[in-house]
Amino acid sequence: MNQSSQHGNTRKSRTPTNPAVAPISRAIRAALAVSATMLTLFTPVASWAASGTCAYDAASNTYACNGDFSQTLPDAGFIAPADLTVVLGDQLPSSVHPASGQVGIDAAWAGDVSVVVGAGSGISTSGADGIRAYSADAAAMVANYGSIDTAVTAAGAKAMDVGGVYDVTVVNGGDVSASDADGAYDVMAANLHSTGYAATTSFDNTAGGSLDASALDGSATALAALAGGDYGTLYISNAGVINADSVHGDASGIVASAVSHGYTTIQNSGSVHATGYGSAVGVDAFGDYSSTLDNSGDISASADTTAADATAYAASNVSMHLSYLTNEASGSIVAAAHSGDGLATAVGAYAVGGDVTTVHNYGAISAGSSSDHGDAQAYAAAVIGYSGIGLLINGGDLQAEASAGAGADAQATGAFVIGAVASVFNDASSSATATAGEGGTAIAKGAHVNGANSAINTYGDLSAIATVAGVACAGESVQVGWF
Repeated sequence: MNQSSQHGNTRKSRTPTNPAVAPISRAIRAALAVSATMLTLFTPVASWAASGTCAYDAASNTYACNGDFSQTLPDAGFIAPADLTVVLGDQLPSSVHPASGQVGIDAAWAGDVSVVVGAGSGISTSGADGIRAYSADAAAMVANYGSIDTAVTAAGAKAMDVGGVYDVTVVNGGDVSASDADGAYDVMAANLHSTGYAATTSFDNTAGGSLDASALDGSATALAALAGGDYGTLYISNAGVINADSVHGDASGIVASAVSHGYTTIQNSGSVHATGYGSAVGVDAFGDYSSTLDNSGDISASADTTAADATAYAASNVSMHLSYLTNEASGSIVAAAHSGDGLATAVGAYAVGGDVTTVHNYGAISAGSSSDHGDAQAYAAAVIGYSGIGLLINGGDLQAEASAGAGADAQATGAFVIGAVASVFNDASSSATATAGEGGTAIAKGAHVNGANSAINTYGDLSAIATVAGVACAGESVQVGWF
């Protein structure tokens, strides 16, 4: 199909260049990998468990602990110097299993705060954080290559909670998990937050890393990250696995926010999955000045409820000014929502911005919604440009499907753009299928734009199929509108 439809003084929009993700702001110090030779110079510290011993090296300002520990590290009797680094298991696999209600590693002292968990080592807590690291006057860094597991038997308990006034850096190459089997609490696997001016908050989940949050009745969030100071920067890179699921609550894979003129950048080459009851979000990104989301992996969100509304957003990218969302050729973004009696809403890629908002798709984006007795709506890709520029460039596959019950409404749209200047360029495939029961309404649109200056240009395929009670209706393959 070769078609062009436009209204007003449409002009070609130049695609802005997406800023690249900066490297982790603070490299892991050489002192973190303490050799056995160096340990001969360490000063032993009294053991707190029969098989656990710690040693302090003044030259590297490193506190290395090896063996099995049954209480919080460092011990209350140890006076931590400024800029201390605590290492668990640099010589042999080690463990920390404190009593219920006690933190595994509690790192809070003057200057920079650094914690490293070595490969094969583990921290297991109940009702308290696995690692709590906070610097009130400098930076905080945590590197995990072991396992951290927290049973959330008390409000606020997390596997990892890292914060600082200045830069906050986390590298995860191990397993981080938090769960609540009883259903009384919200669950969060990892929480990062910085508050300083122009501070950088960064999280790197490597190919061997995993984050998992599992809840019964409360909400489940695998990763929450905040750049809370003016002009802060937030970077998240995921090459591993991030998963959040709640049986009776909401679920979020990644929740990232840079407020007050802040910048957010997320790169995903791994997998991010969220499965919730009433609501699920795979990636929820916000950057006050700029937000960029680049996906070359898998992002999915699924919500399934019986009576209430069900809402699933796979990839959401929002900014007050500049919003850029890209799904690479290898990328997959999937949203699915089902409700028994309520409204079911599924959105694959969702971008919102005040000035410039773009979605570039070269992979596969799909949204599927269904309601047994209520309404259903699905958008494969939605671009909300408000009073600025809204642009959707599709070189991959967009697919939206909505199914509603008898007497209900079903609406499906493949490509959706609104803005003062709203444009869709389709070089591949965008399809929509809407199905409603007896007495219902079905509306399907392959592409829809709405703006004072709007255009749809397609050299690929646009298709729309609408069916009510098994009878095909006239679907809209192209629709151009304006405010």
